[in-house]
Amino acid sequence: MASLKLTKRAIEKLPAPHPSGKQQLIWDTELKGFGVLVSGTTTAKTYVVQHKLKDGRTRRVTVGPVNALDLDGEDGAARPAAARDHRRHDRGTAPQHQARARPR
Repeated sequence: MASLKLTKRAIEKLPAPHPSGKQQLIWDTELKGFGVLVSGTTTAKTYVVQHKLKDGRTRRVTVGPVNALDLDGEDGAARPAAARDHRRHDRGTAPQHQARARPR
């Protein structure tokens, strides 16, 4: 899997659709588990967060489309959202963890 410092300019340069025709994951070198998923068939590019659960399984969560969330701007919405989501899963406070903990 490729990795590079994800900036607005670097993401714009990523080819979409990817020439191989397959999805491509590009990981950020600054924030562990944060990346961009580039479609193999459309022009879609999406921010994703991936982390390991306590039981060893891997969970990938979509943060949102690249064109809707600003990575470098004043609000810098994508990185904080990714970091917040990553911390919630590490602590076990994500919604899916809470749903499993409730008695049925």
